[in-house]
Amino acid sequence: MQHVAQPAVQALQVLSEKIQRGETSSQLLSPGKVLEDIVFALRTLEILTKYGWVSRRRSSSRGAANGQGTAQQLPHPAFAVFVHVWPTLRVIASGLCDHARIAERLAALFKVSIRAFDRDMEPYLGQLLELLVDCFQRTALSPYLYAAGIAMEHYSDNENFRPQLLQIVTGLSTKVFVVLGSEEGFVHNPDVVEDYFITMDRLTHAMPNQIVAAPFFDSVFELAVNGALIEHRKASKTLLLYLETCLLAGTDRPVNAETRPVIANCFRQHGQTLVSSLVAGVAGALARHHISSSREGSLGMTLLAVSRMLGDTDRETFETLLANAVQSPRCAHVNRELGEWFVHE
Repeated sequence: MQHVAQPAVQALQVLSEKIQRGETSSQLLSPGKVLEDIVFALRTLEILTKYGWVSRRRSSSRGAANGQGTAQQLPHPAFAVFVHVWPTLRVIASGLCDHARIAERLAALFKVSIRAFDRDMEPYLGQLLELLVDCFQRTALSPYLYAAGIAMEHYSDNENFRPQLLQIVTGLSTKVFVVLGSEEGFVHNPDVVEDYFITMDRLTHAMPNQIVAAPFFDSVFELAVNGALIEHRKASKTLLLYLETCLLAGTDRPVNAETRPVIANCFRQHGQTLVSSLVAGVAGALARHHISSSREGSLGMTLLAVSRMLGDTDRETFETLLANAVQSPRCAHVNRELGEWFVHE
């Protein structure tokens, strides 16, 4: 494997040495063929990692008294290549983090490395996540956000990593709050919306008590509420799915004993704004495909989650929220009879 990867590794090492000598991005990637060579080298490592084997390889050692062998897992054959090239990748990521194509290929390589190497990657997880946060904070390019999300989801079941994962979410969120700090931010950065909220949704599923109790949670929830009417299809689905997950974590169930009070407090602050946006979307502010979906985030499923969170005992509150929403300026075209039917049916 190392022999096959050698040309790609050498090309990356040459680039790393030039970055360390202080050459600028324009100098490093000119002429255009240099960029293509670097992209090809990163893609080569990605393919070798992804397709370098079929399944976890095992070796059998014979000699047991019963004559049966014992299985022992062998490292992924590309892992030694990763260990060798990791310092080089860090230099390239730091030096050329603002180049979109390189960002995409680095993120793809890191993603397949995490999934292929699994526990062998754990010693490198801290450095990798810190690198991705730094690159994202400097550039706001979504591939770094995406790769960080994959890494955090993959290792979120390990409680030893959870404090660090919360720190990483804080670092990513700080930049996201700036990028998505206005309506225009949501419109012009749908990839950031999609990758951020799919990450938050997965982490809320994986470690709900820690995520909901974190200092950033209220701000993330409010951000999602503010962007509930984003028109971009994929970004809308992930954002609404995140809201649905949060609201269901606030339902009256024993498993939600720790999350329910926090969710209820967030909903008291932002619930009317959220319901008004959802109803406006159903009433025509968004295209029809945003309204219903049984598996992905949608306006209808998020409204249902609101209803389930409030429960049958608080039906009056839900009807009040709906009535206020129907009377908002964004629903001015809805006639009174239809509005009353929507609220009470």
